[in-house]
Amino acid sequence: MDYSRWCRDSPIICKRRRNKWYSDYSMSKIDELKQLGFSINWNLINIGYHGEFFLSPQITKEEIIEYAYNTLNYVSNNVEIELIVDLIQSKSDEYLFSSALKKLSEKEYVDTEIQYRKWRLLFVKKHLDKLPIDYTEGLIELTELWVSLGMPDDSPHIFQGINNSYTIKDYYSQCLYDEIKKKHKDWVMAEKTYIIDSELH
Repeated sequence: MDYSRWCRDSPIICKRRRNKWYSDYSMSKIDELKQLGFSINWNLINIGYHGEFFLSPQITKEEIIEYAYNTLNYVSNNVEIELIVDLIQSKSDEYLFSSALKKLSEKEYVDTEIQYRKWRLLFVKKHLDKLPIDYTEGLIELTELWVSLGMPDDSPHIFQGINNSYTIKDYYSQCLYDEIKKKHKDWVMAEKTYIIDSELH
């Protein structure tokens, strides 16, 4: 295949596909990660597509292909261009698609844990933005959120009866709900700063 021609024509193809896909949703999760100030790489995308640890898949194949088309506009490495084209062309074959994505991710030297934490932060932030007003429902949702993430040691959440003496009556209160929401907002800011600083050094 003539990869140089593909790369030359990709802006036109990409624009046409962007018009089609963006009519279905306003912002991809890749764009949401960019808005948080995070760098985007193939390792991050591979984790987002397949999931990692306790995090379920977060990104669609369509979003990946959109990113791939955009990436062709500034990639100059012929080997990477060939892998990206292979990825795009194999979108209907899950095995080939996953294989091409894995090869792209393995070419990068990035901290996998940091890439996972980017997705985890976005996942938590999106839940915080949709928390219910009712404190009982909200505390239950936050507990379920962190249980689904494996209850990591750096979680800002307070679990009723774990390392504390809160009774059910004390725990399910507006006062504690407000406190826990603030702890989560502080955690989001601190985690975001840590991730960005980690990739600067």
